[in-house]
Amino acid sequence: MARRNKQNTRGAAIAQAIVEKYQPQAREEMQDAIKDIQQSRTG
Repeated sequence: MARRNKQNTRGAAIAQAIVEKYQPQAREEMQDAIKDIQQSRTG
């Protein structure tokens, strides 16, 4: 169970960073922010 908790903590930290940088107001904006991040990492 500890491993799952660590993943949730890491995921929460990533989500918080996205919210702080992109300030999405809707779920779609959050999804767009995630897509932007994925493209910048692979691009």
